[in-house]
Amino acid sequence: MQAQNPVHRGLTREWVVDAALAIADRDGIDAVTLRRLAETLGVTPMALYHHIRDKDHLLDLMASRLLSHLDVGLTDDDVTWQASLRAIGQRFLALVEAHPAAPFLLSRPFDAAAAREVSAALLTILGRAGFASADAVRLLQVLTGMLLGPAIHRTTYAAASSVTRPEEVEASADQTSDWISGADADRLTLDLWVGGVEALAGRRTEARSKSRSRPGDRRRCRGRA
Repeated sequence: MQAQNPVHRGLTREWVVDAALAIADRDGIDAVTLRRLAETLGVTPMALYHHIRDKDHLLDLMASRLLSHLDVGLTDDDVTWQASLRAIGQRFLALVEAHPAAPFLLSRPFDAAAAREVSAALLTILGRAGFASADAVRLLQVLTGMLLGPAIHRTTYAAASSVTRPEEVEASADQTSDWISGADADRLTLDLWVGGVEALAGRRTEARSKSRSRPGDRRRCRGRA
């Protein structure tokens, strides 16, 4: 009887996900195939099915692994909601910087405990900013896209530039593409992320204040009459 492959015998879901993330970060999520992953791990493709159902399940696990490393603990009431929101945004962008595949993995619909934890933390912050639950849920969907969008844009732009002839890049280069590189883009993204929510919250507060003042205004007008 043939001895069992020791790598196969010791294979874990964590190893599978780690190897898949390494491939995705290096070559993109389309490069993550079960055959390539099996070759990387030194096992047969069938051995992977002891740990994952299919590629979609693997991508879900990869996204969940990324979010499990995101610290969302800074939501204490003694910190302003703006500071809490910015802190989570900074950590999220640092995660994206460390893992080029992250924006593509996290823009897929998936359900995981780590994702629910991040959503709960952001909804708590939006609640502190004065948004009702239904409004906070809708705003959360937009906020997620605001962080992922620029990262996806930078990655796709870089990929397109790598296959464009140098003379075409030089001919099309102008100031509109300067923002694409790294830290400056992240700072601008965070300023818009927090500033946009702050502006919306301010408008909601002002609208509620005006609404509360109107009945009294009408009573005063009747009294003068």
